[in-house]
Amino acid sequence: MTAALEVLVLSGLAAALGWGAALVGPESWRPAAADGAATLREAFRESSVRDGLGRRAREAAERAGGGLPPVLPAGARRRLLDGLAVAFLQARILAEALPVLAAGVSAAAAFGLFRREGRRSGLSFASPLRAHLGKQLAIVGASALLGFALVPLPLPPGAVWWGGGGAAAGVALWVANLPLKV
Repeated sequence: MTAALEVLVLSGLAAALGWGAALVGPESWRPAAADGAATLREAFRESSVRDGLGRRAREAAERAGGGLPPVLPAGARRRLLDGLAVAFLQARILAEALPVLAAGVSAAAAFGLFRREGRRSGLSFASPLRAHLGKQLAIVGASALLGFALVPLPLPPGAVWWGGGGAAAGVALWVANLPLKV
């Protein structure tokens, strides 16, 4: 299975479980507009940025909610719209952090290449096991990032950095342990 397909499968599984928990799980797991506002306060200090993101998330959720069947009970419809708003909000947080995450993963790849070139001196060797573990860590980190944007559960904004850090560490480990003649 290719790495991109693994990321999509893991993220899809996380999204399905997250939406199931948000819709039929305990009351404490259900998303609410207040949870999204608290997430925004933690992630963005400037009130103008917070207000703009919150407004755009609510508008996007209302637009997407227009396609919901009218026979849904009011409570289920409200839960779906709240979940969509939280998911849009988290996707926006991820989009704002993406340039920093891309720079971090690029720096990790450069560090991995630097470590790989150090293997030419013969003091160490490339480990296929470490390369595979690094690849899997990068896949899990990328899946965590995509899952963050798809899941309607109000997750802490720091989860973006956890997923990005895992992806960067995985890329560094993977690239550093590739064989010299690829």
